[in-house]
Amino acid sequence: MSIRMTKFNQEILSLWEEIEESVGEINAAGLSTEDRDEIARFKKVVTYISEMLKAVDPDFVPMSVLNKTKTPISTIKSNLTRYLKTNNITYIKSINDDPLDTILRDLMPFIFYKGEAAAALQNALNQYSETILEHAQSYLANAKSSAQEAEILSQDVRTIVSDLSKKREQFSEYSEQLFEKDGVKSKISSLVNYFEEKNSQLTKFHQEIFDPKDGIKEQIKNYLSDGKSQNTELHSLKSNSSHILDELSEFYIQIFGKKNEDGDFEGGLKNELEIRKNELDEFKRQQQERYQELNTQIENLLPGATSAGLSSAYHEMYEKFNNEVKDYGKWFYWALGILFIVIIAVTCIHNKSNEINILNQVTTSFTTQNNESNEPKDSSETSNKTKTELAHNESKVDNNQTSNVKEVSLSNRIMAILDSLIYKLPFVLPALWLVLFVSRRRNEAQRLAQEYAHKEALAKSYDSYKQQIEKLSEENRNELLPKLMDNMLKAIALNPAETLDKNHKEPTPIEEVLKKKEFWDFIEKVKNLMPTKKE
Repeated sequence: MSIRMTKFNQEILSLWEEIEESVGEINAAGLSTEDRDEIARFKKVVTYISEMLKAVDPDFVPMSVLNKTKTPISTIKSNLTRYLKTNNITYIKSINDDPLDTILRDLMPFIFYKGEAAAALQNALNQYSETILEHAQSYLANAKSSAQEAEILSQDVRTIVSDLSKKREQFSEYSEQLFEKDGVKSKISSLVNYFEEKNSQLTKFHQEIFDPKDGIKEQIKNYLSDGKSQNTELHSLKSNSSHILDELSEFYIQIFGKKNEDGDFEGGLKNELEIRKNELDEFKRQQQERYQELNTQIENLLPGATSAGLSSAYHEMYEKFNNEVKDYGKWFYWALGILFIVIIAVTCIHNKSNEINILNQVTTSFTTQNNESNEPKDSSETSNKTKTELAHNESKVDNNQTSNVKEVSLSNRIMAILDSLIYKLPFVLPALWLVLFVSRRRNEAQRLAQEYAHKEALAKSYDSYKQQIEKLSEENRNELLPKLMDNMLKAIALNPAETLDKNHKEPTPIEEVLKKKEFWDFIEKVKNLMPTKKE
């Protein structure tokens, strides 16, 4: 049994059968004409829907329609239950206004008539007629009962009158008994009052029955007139129903086709729907198989997707910092070249300046010695002496120059070095700072490149490690997989930039030199080599 058939039988037919049982408990007797018409219309439509539901094939009804139909049926059942408890016609009116129309609108297109439409219409019309007749018969029964009561009262009055005539004869005989304080007279007075009350009641009943405006007799006439007009309407409905039956027959042929000689149906939308349904089932099966294959492929590729994404990101960062390493390496060599050029240029300029100073010192010394020599005695002696002294002085100047150079080289070498260093520092320090800056940046970039290369290797090997661990026993797998995941998360969470903070700062070459003991020992030796100042 299909899902639609089960839902239709359990949720719709079961509720509708309860409604049919409750409809049988409704009594239209004693209601007004308007209320009677509402009850009659409700019973008529319920009877019609009950017969038509037998011709519904749930497999042709959309699931949304079945779900929507349950709501108005539940509403009808609840309102019908309230009406049976309170006899408030408002509940029947609310049923006629919305839920019944909704059911007719939603289910009518899916009712497949199989010769039951005429019977359904006939039963609905019979139910409608029975409701009208039931209401009219209730009024007739009330009128008959009132007439019977009037006849009984009339007989009672005649009996009482005959008794009164007999009593009159007896009054003369029993006058004393009649007119005493508590005699028969007082009793007769009470009886007269009782008769007058009954007479007024009879007059009222007579007026209610034979009143020309609102009497029961006029109401019966109106009911008979309404019955005749409704009978005319029923004949009109019957003729319209025949036309509808013809159209439904044509619609039935369009849906189910015509019977052939073997009694089987040929053509029709039902056959075409079955063919389309089979094609859709086959297409659904193929798509499900394809979906299963694609889903399996995706699930096989998903484990490596995360690792591939991480390794790709780490590889991009490694390439970035590796390129920076290369760029800083080029800048480092350029900075070294600039440093060497500055050192050579400053050294050459300083050496030229020292040579000029030495030459000035020698010239000054030579001039002073010439001024201190003796005056000449005669021209020949002076000439000879001059030549001799010139030769002596030349040798002396050479000796003095050699001694001065030696003195400069030995005594003032340290001071010259310090003077040269002080002179060179303003030119050398910027170039040296550039070399150190580029070297430091190159080391930082190289360190970051190594960190990202390590992370890339971990990301690429994670999936392989995981597959190897999954092949182990369950105990080893439960022990190693958390460790592998923990190590992987720690490696991912570690920021490579943390390696460049102050705690990991590498000292510069100058700081390394200043920290060494050998440098300060060399400074002490240099101080010891410096000569003390002569007095």
